[in-house]
Amino acid sequence: MKKLEIICMDDHERICASCALFGNHKNHNVRPEEDVMKDIAKVAESIIDIFEMVTNQEDSFITEDQIKGIEERIYEKKK
Repeated sequence: MKKLEIICMDDHERICASCALFGNHKNHNVRPEEDVMKDIAKVAESIIDIFEMVTNQEDSFITEDQIKGIEERIYEKKK
């Protein structure tokens, strides 16, 4: 059985290297599974941070500066 350690970003599927190079996913946007999982973890971490900010400030509003800070952290973590 071949290792499915690549993610086809176009089809949202785990695939093997042969499929990425020669099969149905040739010329698709593919990434190593490890990289995709790291990105998912970073985004999830940012969502948790946002949730904590909202729940800690139930009676007050989030400022534009706080929103900009959150957006910067999300984009920073994607790099």
